Amino acid sequence: MPASPMVVSMMERLRGLDDSDRLGRLIAYHAAPTIAGMTPANLVCLADGGCLAVWRENRMRFRQGLGIELEELKSCPAPVLILCYRPALVRRALNRRGARRVLAETGYGDAGRDLKGLLEKLGENCRSGRFPHEIGLFLGYPPRDVSLFMRRGGGGARLTGCWRAYHDADRAARFFARCREVKDGAARLLGDGADFTEVAGRLRQAI
Repeated sequence: MPASPMVVSMMERLRGLDDSDRLGRLIAYHAAPTIAGMTPANLVCLADGGCLAVWRENRMRFRQGLGIELEELKSCPAPVLILCYRPALVRRALNRRGARRVLAETGYGDAGRDLKGLLEKLGENCRSGRFPHEIGLFLGYPPRDVSLFMRRGGGGARLTGCWRAYHDADRAARFFARCREVKDGAARLLGDGADFTEVAGRLRQAI
């Protein structure tokens, strides 16, 4: 799917910034649904391994400016994977009955354990060489869709957007559209010159 005009404008604007300012804005864009309270978490993928030093030097600045938690799940080999999340919303998502079952089946044990331990297990799985598809539960995807995705190897979905929807495609479509609107809104602000703290502030106003 081609990038929207807002995203194209944003990317053009970001080219002239230094590495830390550009990275902060990119994280704000990709994590916009989480900053706005729509999703428990978003995953940011930094394909360029050279971003790792910039990320680590500025992670506390990004965390404070964005108002969400940031967890490095994997750094080597590239890409770097960063989970941008709201702890209370992630705990709620993982405590759904279907989510608890999938987590137990994939070696996480009791989903009621502390979130730090669950994130450590997720990071271990990210670094294991296989992509842990149960990460969809942390991102707030419907447990039934996550389970069917894993059982069917990703095939046979009724709709593809933020995730592959097998159940209640109409509801998923409405959610995908809202996420696009939020991210396009963030891109518009960034393209107009807002920094990542300004964008985060505007997104939080909608909560």
